[in-house]
Amino acid sequence: MRFLMSIAIVVWMIIGGIFAQSSLFSPDSDPQTLADNAPYTAIFTELAQNRPLGFLLYDLTADELLAGVNITQQLPVVSAIKGPILIYFLHFVPSEIWGSLPVEYWNAKRDAVPEAFVDAWDSYYDILNDLYRMIVYSDNFSTGDVLLYTYAYTPYRETYHPVSAFNQWSYDVIGISSNSGLREWDKGGTNNPAFIVRQFDTRTTQIYGVPRFYNNLVTPLDLARYYYWMYHQLPEDAYAVAKAVMSIVEGYPGFLELTAQNLGGMPVSKDGFVGPGDENNNRQEWLTADAGLMLLDDRDLLVVSMSVNGGDRTDEIYAEIERIVRADRDELFWNSTYDYVTWMRSADGPYGANNLSMEGLNFIADYLYEQGIILQGGRDYSEHRDQFLFARQFWLIVFPDDRVPAERNIIQSRVMTIRYARTGGTLTDVARDLGLINP
Repeated sequence: MRFLMSIAIVVWMIIGGIFAQSSLFSPDSDPQTLADNAPYTAIFTELAQNRPLGFLLYDLTADELLAGVNITQQLPVVSAIKGPILIYFLHFVPSEIWGSLPVEYWNAKRDAVPEAFVDAWDSYYDILNDLYRMIVYSDNFSTGDVLLYTYAYTPYRETYHPVSAFNQWSYDVIGISSNSGLREWDKGGTNNPAFIVRQFDTRTTQIYGVPRFYNNLVTPLDLARYYYWMYHQLPEDAYAVAKAVMSIVEGYPGFLELTAQNLGGMPVSKDGFVGPGDENNNRQEWLTADAGLMLLDDRDLLVVSMSVNGGDRTDEIYAEIERIVRADRDELFWNSTYDYVTWMRSADGPYGANNLSMEGLNFIADYLYEQGIILQGGRDYSEHRDQFLFARQFWLIVFPDDRVPAERNIIQSRVMTIRYARTGGTLTDVARDLGLINP
């Protein structure tokens, strides 16, 4: 029997090798060089400066790496590994199990399930609820149960234990690097000292120049590879279930989820967080990881962010992703991380990079307000682009030097009286009197 299993694993590894060849970057490529030359790497490198922070942004639609920072650096994966574990489950466990009950009932009580699905709920609720809890609530005990349950369906079960089996599948099929992987998952079904991957007992990674040990380490590139494989190789029915589970957002969304939603798309992701006071966090660090897909109307993106004490830059990183997408869409969007003046003077503002005076910018805001355009961060003003351009033109006609002189002509004095004394009509009246707009 063991001989037959060995043959089965060899065959599986050959098949897996075919799959792995479609992994993110070919085996003979230099990922770091590709990352260094990606179009937006410099921007994210600056945001990640002096922090153990890894980041990857990949355009799945265009098949192009957009940015990569420390993508081959081993970093703690924390609960972000639960997304790949779901993919692992869907790859091996028969569809009769996970396809028998719609995801909306995976966390439902029996009396809330339609009669047509009651038998499936009775048969598979325990494992499907574990999957739901693993992804939506990040339950660690459920995660161990899923690993153990999936193990019975894999070709690795007589050669590897449940944790090393997941790793071996990751090497054979997903194509992750040999130094990435789980050392231990000491909750639920895999809470067993015999299920520790001893080859990782001495594995360390450099954090602030010091070798550090963490149980479960993965590079940003390897974490991205799971989602790249899922997107391209997971069968359609399994992919639909993965999307259904990993797009559920209960409570306040994480950074990747919120960014996808802001862009009008669907997040398919799993984040992870370990903070001071959490179990086994002896150094009282902030460990963060987030990985998955942003499925947008115009493109599909793969995003991974991982850090040790780098969470203070996470909001800026995801704001930059949003800025890039909106700029590519040619949207006139006020990124809420900018104040009004910064946005109006930025490359993403209505005029491109400029140095318009404060008086000019305030004049523009006053004129637009008269037109019913309320300026507020986090809004798209694409439909008002012409009115922004007109407001600047109007300002420069009245004040050609982009400044308010000490000695003013009649029109200039009238404009300043309207703006500051709130008398003498409106700026719209002035524009009409100057013949800039129709009477």
